[in-house]
Amino acid sequence: MTERQWSDHGSGMSASRRPAPQAGEAGTTTIPVVRTLVVDDVDEVRDGLIRLMNRVPGIEVVGGARDGAEAVALTRELRPAVVLMDMRMPGMDGLTATKAITALKDPPAVIVLSAYGDESLVIEALLSGACGYLVKGTSGVALAEAVQAAARGEARLAGSVTRPLVQRLVESLTTERGLRTAAEQAQRSATQRETENRAMATRLAGLLDSAPVGIIETDPTGRVLRWNRAAEDIYGWTEAEVLGRVDPSLADPAVRPESPGSSSAQHLRSDGSTVEVEVAQAPLVDEDEQLTGGIRIVTDVTERRVLEDRLHHQAFHDLLTGLPNRALFLDRAEAALTRARGTGRPVLVFLLDLDGFKTVNDSLGHLAGDELLTIAASRLARCIGEDDTVARLGGDEFAVLVEQFDDPGIAATLATRMLAALQEPTWLAGRPLTIDTSIGVAESCGGDDENALSLLRDADLAMYAAKTSGKARFERFEPRMRVAVMERAIVENDLRAALKLDQLRLVYQPIVDMRTRRMQGAEALLRWYHPERGVIPPVSFIPLAEDLGLMTDLGAWVIRSACRQLGAWRRQLPAGGDLYVSVNLSPTQFADPGLLDHVRDCLTESELEPHSLVLEITEQVLVDQYSRARAVLAELNQIGVRVAIDDFGSGYSSLAYLLELDVDILKIDKSFIDALTLSPKGPVLVGSILHMASALGLRPIAEGIETEEQLDYLLRANCPSGQGFLFSTPVDPEQIAAIALAP
Repeated sequence: MTERQWSDHGSGMSASRRPAPQAGEAGTTTIPVVRTLVVDDVDEVRDGLIRLMNRVPGIEVVGGARDGAEAVALTRELRPAVVLMDMRMPGMDGLTATKAITALKDPPAVIVLSAYGDESLVIEALLSGACGYLVKGTSGVALAEAVQAAARGEARLAGSVTRPLVQRLVESLTTERGLRTAAEQAQRSATQRETENRAMATRLAGLLDSAPVGIIETDPTGRVLRWNRAAEDIYGWTEAEVLGRVDPSLADPAVRPESPGSSSAQHLRSDGSTVEVEVAQAPLVDEDEQLTGGIRIVTDVTERRVLEDRLHHQAFHDLLTGLPNRALFLDRAEAALTRARGTGRPVLVFLLDLDGFKTVNDSLGHLAGDELLTIAASRLARCIGEDDTVARLGGDEFAVLVEQFDDPGIAATLATRMLAALQEPTWLAGRPLTIDTSIGVAESCGGDDENALSLLRDADLAMYAAKTSGKARFERFEPRMRVAVMERAIVENDLRAALKLDQLRLVYQPIVDMRTRRMQGAEALLRWYHPERGVIPPVSFIPLAEDLGLMTDLGAWVIRSACRQLGAWRRQLPAGGDLYVSVNLSPTQFADPGLLDHVRDCLTESELEPHSLVLEITEQVLVDQYSRARAVLAELNQIGVRVAIDDFGSGYSSLAYLLELDVDILKIDKSFIDALTLSPKGPVLVGSILHMASALGLRPIAEGIETEEQLDYLLRANCPSGQGFLFSTPVDPEQIAAIALAP
């Protein structure tokens, strides 16, 4: 028996037989965890069962046993709630193990697993305390439902596996009657006849009363002759109420089984309600093949249907948000495209990616990240119509399917609406946050070769174009984007190899004393020396490195290389002991849990004092990762590493952050320096920043100084340090020595 034979192929579930859930519907109910022990001597079967059960929500396999003796020992040790027991095993078989386990104090529920032809063993196991019986090859859904029901103390048999037991009961009932006839014909003694009949009757009565399914025997006219306890539980009528009557559960002819075999139906209960059951039935005949009645085995499958629906929902929906998942989205998109070919009306697919989600996840934790995804899902669902679909494809990626529209401008309208909805202020982990997203839009063109995957691919290309154009925007797909993505793929491969092939270099821009113009330190700037494309500036590849998840390794290389270079300068230059190096940290790098340890290692390796390293972060990083920023900046302060806020004034400025966080340096953004000679307000703003920095004990550095006029104002305003093309462009490490030695 292989794992494949325990799959859900026998459950009868399909997407077509169930109504398609709408976008935004609620998630599923939590299923209690059932500790389960699997027993089978065949490794392949046992391992297949374990893998299957571990995939079922609410079931935890605590162990596997190869024989009955090991099963009894593991039951004592692991205390499972349910044991799945094979019958035929070497050594102690399943029947003996079942008797031993059910005799324990607070025993688990035992479900017997058997092959066809083991009915006699199964009957013995049921009479020995087993609560259920399943034939090997039962569907995964039926198996999971049986385990859940057994854990609740309810006896259940999967309806699709009751035929062997029906046959066994038919044989038992026929034998019971045949014994009496044969005994009379042979003129057996009254004592022998009574003994045999009493033994058979006792055995059959015990089986009927302990059977975990409803067992109903009728005469040829349909009147009830036997009605066991499980039938009473299923239908509500007692045996006394139905004996001699036509089975009241079949009062509706539409649900009455008419032929041997197994069927599903809704039967009546004594209170007038209906119950969903599976029925296995067979006729009873005498030795002359004359019909003497019939027997039915009835299984209440109501809870199994609930579990099937639950598992079906989980298979096609995202567990976190309750939205349709990728599989259901593609299914609906294919159906929409089929309809569109008939109507000639287009279909729209929107693909959305939350900008900066990884940073939120890394800095605020996965619970905050999950909450952000749930908020985004709810807002997107409000933006679309009842006939449209919003789905979560995975991670922070969502998709929207729109059809049956008349407005040619609906794509721009919906994209703008979704951007605005997501950008509404959000409180997350006790602080305000704005959700930005990039959206790609693709519209079907009605071609026969068009499918859901190709439409989603085109939307993905458009989304990438939105990201590279500045994020927090949308783009519509254009065929030229396919060429762009091919070029991007080439660049991706080249960038992955760049670090290994030693194509990345650091150049350095001096930071000088404004009055003496002598170099105080240098800012490390990354360049990619591509063998075919020449020198590539960071603005052209850093966003791609972020998307590819390379920034942590890339940023770590930059810190280590800059520290090594500073160590070399200090050894080479007479006044090198006073130099420092400044390194920019990306949001991803700042969120890296290993950042502090890496900084310590680099300082130790290069034999540098901590204050000789300055780490630059942007204001936006402080906003997005405020809780982490407080902790990391405090730790850097204890180490002795200095921290600079880069491009101060260009982003979300908050004086409160300057009061609360351990910051040493303010780098005034180049836009303010440019404004010194372009706007009357420029000198006022720069003067205010310099005055504030002085009052807070922070060292200001002016960025982007390009003219003597700008320098004159900054000198009059007592700005101590600056950098820009007026002093030097970024240069190779070898040229720094000449600049540092200049008078």
